[in-house]
Amino acid sequence: MPTFNFDLCELPPEAQSLRAEVREFLRDALGGMSSSKRALSWGGFDREFSRQLGARGWIGMMWPKKYGGHERTALERYVVLEECLSAGAPVSAHWVADRQSGPLLLRFGTEEQRQRFLPRIARGELAFAIGMSEPDSGSDLASIRTRAEHVEGGYRVNGTKIWTSNAHISDYAIALFRTKVVPDKKHEGLSQFLVDLKSPGIRIRPIIDLAGGHHFNEVHFENAFVPDDMLVGKEGEGWRQVSTELAFERSGPERYLSSIRLIMELIREAGREPGERGGDRSPHRAPHHPPPDVALGGGHAAGGAEPEPRGRGGQGRRHELRAGDPGDRARPARCRAPAGLGQPVRANARLSRPARAVLFAPRRHARDPARHHRARAGAAMSGAFGTLAVPYRQASCANRWGGPGLQCEAQLEARRANPQQERRPLPPGTE
Repeated sequence: MPTFNFDLCELPPEAQSLRAEVREFLRDALGGMSSSKRALSWGGFDREFSRQLGARGWIGMMWPKKYGGHERTALERYVVLEECLSAGAPVSAHWVADRQSGPLLLRFGTEEQRQRFLPRIARGELAFAIGMSEPDSGSDLASIRTRAEHVEGGYRVNGTKIWTSNAHISDYAIALFRTKVVPDKKHEGLSQFLVDLKSPGIRIRPIIDLAGGHHFNEVHFENAFVPDDMLVGKEGEGWRQVSTELAFERSGPERYLSSIRLIMELIREAGREPGERGGDRSPHRAPHHPPPDVALGGGHAAGGAEPEPRGRGGQGRRHELRAGDPGDRARPARCRAPAGLGQPVRANARLSRPARAVLFAPRRHARDPARHHRARAGAAMSGAFGTLAVPYRQASCANRWGGPGLQCEAQLEARRANPQQERRPLPPGTE
């Protein structure tokens, strides 16, 4: 399997000393914060905390000093981001502005816009939202339909943006609108604007998630007026500009540190030696016995009995990871993944009950899509920390082909012998 190899290197002395300074600050600032609030990661919104970071010069760190920046290095900025995320600091009030809105204005904004907005962002005083996605325009961003028609002194905007995080508590958004319709060329005629979210004609409706949280929103523009001086860059150049903004958005450490506090809490809860609450009900295993090798798929242990059902509405039923007799360690069952995704694998696992429940949940919950996505997320988290010696994409691929986790050879043979009972075709390469 192709891999990336990066040589480890030492950070420069100034970055190392900065790390110690940031850790000390976060230890004092977040000392009384609960684990549940820390787990929000960069979704935690706290304007006062953002102002404290701004006062220390930790927002807009790489920007020119004439715009309120501090002209520090990318590695120093990275250290601040990494420490804040790993500590679960509530950075959302300045996160978007520091990560992408400010850099976009540095790249494409007018001098007046830079002087007006960048110093306030660097002080932690302004919160920005992202105005991109629209109903029926998910991954196809160029298909947006919100129109900005040029009128005297500015633009009249009509349309809807969706999934706009923190729009209800932010000050501004940088939004992508269609200023001109070019037949058969949807990437043309797009422009970006700075939008004051308190302007007349803008109505923000909450989208409440399944956990009862409110951070997503629908933003409706009903003849909203945007002045000429709020156009970012050039009219019609929106696609090139928004592609640059997305590069800023998708290149930070939050891509892999967003769930770090949640994962740390999971590890702390499970502990190094999970007891009965951790879920290992095998009568053969002593409390400190090394975990036996086990096989994935079908719910059968390597030489053990079929596990009893769980009792919570079928969650994880028959799809648990079970430990067999220690004597079976010399002959673990072998599992087969779809062709091209790796060789037969073994798993050494010691999972708590919550981790097993999400990792080996049924392949899809038609009545509860969120539960399905939680299961996929749980598997990704477990795989990321080496809980299982199985690449997660193998398991997810096998799920899509009709089975709970990786398919054992015996199961595949049984399905080949009874093709009429198959609801979905077998994975390619297992015929």
